[in-house]
Amino acid sequence: GEKNNGNNNNNGNNDYGKFVSWENEGRVYHTTRISNEWTEAYYMAAITGVVFEKIVQRAVEYAIKRPRYQPFEVVSIPSGSTVLRSSGADDFVWDVFRDMAELYVDIDPILVPPRGKVQFYVADP
Repeated sequence: GEKNNGNNNNNGNNDYGKFVSWENEGRVYHTTRISNEWTEAYYMAAITGVVFEKIVQRAVEYAIKRPRYQPFEVVSIPSGSTVLRSSGADDFVWDVFRDMAELYVDIDPILVPPRGKVQFYVADP
């Protein structure tokens, strides 16, 4: 939910909530086979075991780099600038794609997976 850093008083301080977040913990699982659980999939690229190992390490580092699960992007109405970047599952997946590209993986999807995001618009205090 929205956090307001304890500033609930009316003393002229307009310090409204500065972040929206959920304290959460995630885990990364992998398998060597394709499960029937997945009803949709997009082929992205072939990778080697060495690249896979590096991607798994970067996945672990992602949780350190972005410790909060933040599913919403917060955007300022007056300026249009991003006040708070999102950090959810979608962001994680696209960061992995970026990491793969940095490792010279030839990402060649048949169909580019759709990317969506949820934005909160706020007035600057």
